Amino acid sequence: MANKKKIGLFFGAGAEMGYGLPSGGKFALDIFKMPKQEDKDYFSKMINKIDLQSQIATSNWLPADFKDKRLFVFGKGNFEDIISSSLENRRDSILGFFDNFDRNVSHILANWDIDEQQLQRSFTEKTQLDFGEKLYSQVAVLNDKFAKHSSIFSSEYFSAFLKLIEMFPKEANRISIISTCFLEFLIGSLGEDLVSDLNQQLFKKTPPKIEIFDNLANPFSLNYSATGQNGLAIVLDEDDKKTVKTTDTTMTIFNKLAKDILSNLYAQNLDYQSLIDSHFRYLYKPSSEWAKFTRISIFLYSVRRYIISQLGDVKTIRARSGFYQDTNDIAERCDIKAVGTTNYNNLISQILSQGQKIYKLNGSVDDFYDPYKNTIVSASKKK
Repeated sequence: MANKKKIGLFFGAGAEMGYGLPSGGKFALDIFKMPKQEDKDYFSKMINKIDLQSQIATSNWLPADFKDKRLFVFGKGNFEDIISSSLENRRDSILGFFDNFDRNVSHILANWDIDEQQLQRSFTEKTQLDFGEKLYSQVAVLNDKFAKHSSIFSSEYFSAFLKLIEMFPKEANRISIISTCFLEFLIGSLGEDLVSDLNQQLFKKTPPKIEIFDNLANPFSLNYSATGQNGLAIVLDEDDKKTVKTTDTTMTIFNKLAKDILSNLYAQNLDYQSLIDSHFRYLYKPSSEWAKFTRISIFLYSVRRYIISQLGDVKTIRARSGFYQDTNDIAERCDIKAVGTTNYNNLISQILSQGQKIYKLNGSVDDFYDPYKNTIVSASKKK
């Protein structure tokens, strides 16, 4: 019809959550959990294919003896950068998680191994206390400067963790470690919030024409050398697929619950963008920064492999209802002139029925970037 409205559509990462594909922090966690040997081997093969008489090998772009140099990947040594970025950029979300701790736990338990009533009954059998009977809001109080975020100690579930630690300290060692991780992340976020407020309000008043007051830019900062890193190590190093049964001990059940809550906290709030941003420039400096060059290069191969693997059975994914099917419905009433996406896979192309050209803002798993030649190379043509 000639009078159809002309529209353009743009999709972000959330557009594919309805198809069961990961997004945000879970995406990052899964990638950091992946074994990297396959990607190291692949990258090693690429390096070994380089002709030693070629321009790329003789122009000082690569270091001497590059074929014999060790390859590096991101590991625990990079956790501080990830935590620092998360606390700085996601602190409101992190604080919201703790302010709504019980609601978040109930959401996790909705898809858990045993139901919420069974879990609470197990707690009662172990402690001889009704679940939620004892709270810690009056005996554990944050500094007044943090008072607006003290609701964590009113949480029934966090209080349950504390009660198990109090009554059974030896049995609850694992719960104690994870609860400490919660408090580290909470205090880190509160500290970042406080530091940000201090840096923005150093003076109540300043003389308007004296510039020295403006030169005091962000004098306060936090040390993230320990905050949240133990928690991230727990989330990354341990198996998430272990299930619990109603016949398991209370400590087994609550250990698993604490771990799942911790994983959910990181999945919702992990920000690895600064790690990528801080290393991306080293793609252009393999000669002088070989370790950082190989870390970011191999990481990008891991990300590509992960994205492709997540599609799995495309037919099953396509059968689910989501924004892309909605786009097909819209196309019956509107003239879709352009479709853009920040997603890297080709799922959208396989679902849209109108054959529109898809503009991929961030590139695609079907394309490779050659930083040496500053060109895009199709994966089908890459040697």
